[in-house]
Amino acid sequence: MAAIAIAARRWLVATDVGGLGEQLQHHSMARLCAPTAEGLAAAIRSLITDPPDDEGDQIDPQAAWATMATRLVADLRAVAGL
Repeated sequence: MAAIAIAARRWLVATDVGGLGEQLQHHSMARLCAPTAEGLAAAIRSLITDPPDDEGDQIDPQAAWATMATRLVADLRAVAGL
């Protein structure tokens, strides 16, 4: 999901576990935090009080939620044989 958020140019809060830290450390739209309630709260507060620049990029239409949701539903239906 982190990659989808980045591709869609959405702000992202993620806990710094597994490989997420390495994947997101250079993305200005991402905030990494400790995997605690306090860490998550601080990261969310950080986004609200000091939002990242959008870097002037437009959202990739293929990464827009409506497009991705439509694809996901179609894929799930295909897998389920519907």
